[in-house]
Amino acid sequence: MTDVLTLGRWTMGVGDVCFKPRVDNYEAARRAKDAGFSHLDLHSYWDDGDEGKLALPIGNRIVNTGNPDVELSEVAASSDKLSQWPRARDGWGYVPPPNMDGAWEHTLAELRRAPKSLVEPWAGSVCSTNEVTKELLKEIPGLRLIVDVGHLVYKDEDPYELLPYADIVQLRDCAPGKQQLHVGDGVMDFKRVKRDLEALDYQGAITLEYFDLHWVGYPHDTPWEWTLDLAHYLDSL
Repeated sequence: MTDVLTLGRWTMGVGDVCFKPRVDNYEAARRAKDAGFSHLDLHSYWDDGDEGKLALPIGNRIVNTGNPDVELSEVAASSDKLSQWPRARDGWGYVPPPNMDGAWEHTLAELRRAPKSLVEPWAGSVCSTNEVTKELLKEIPGLRLIVDVGHLVYKDEDPYELLPYADIVQLRDCAPGKQQLHVGDGVMDFKRVKRDLEALDYQGAITLEYFDLHWVGYPHDTPWEWTLDLAHYLDSL
């Protein structure tokens, strides 16, 4: 039996985007469990799946497009974004729309309607800096975050600053201008992440996430292999 991968006292999960070529979520969960992960985060359309048949529990679900043939990242790369952007949903992860006219007002309206969403600031969005993220937290009292360190560091933001507001922390190595790097090649101080989470008595989830999203400028040939390398490094801390 494969040992469960941990970062200190937290078990680690993995995102369904880490597999290349992409596999269905039943296969993704099986492979993740075999590797020692404890949960699977879903980004893809899967409203009609049978969660009871997954080898692992779902850690988080990002609101999707409602179309099994279109990923959210593809909508982000399209010319008509806001009209296609998915609705926020309480208890689900919400990726704010790209930074464009009307996006801030759109985001506030969605999160006021579903204030128990988990918001993931990302590099190309209307919510891509710590300053804007904190303004969003003021506007929506009690709002919680998915802190993806890659998106923040890419924008030269401090990922540790947002950890007190996180219910999910997504980890990979990275650097300013570099969304994803092999563990050890970026600037992330994972020992500090562990210390900070311990000091916060963090009660949320840890998910590892590398991805191949070449259509929006983030290509990757071996996301699963890099995910495993990071997992084993973190497990050794």
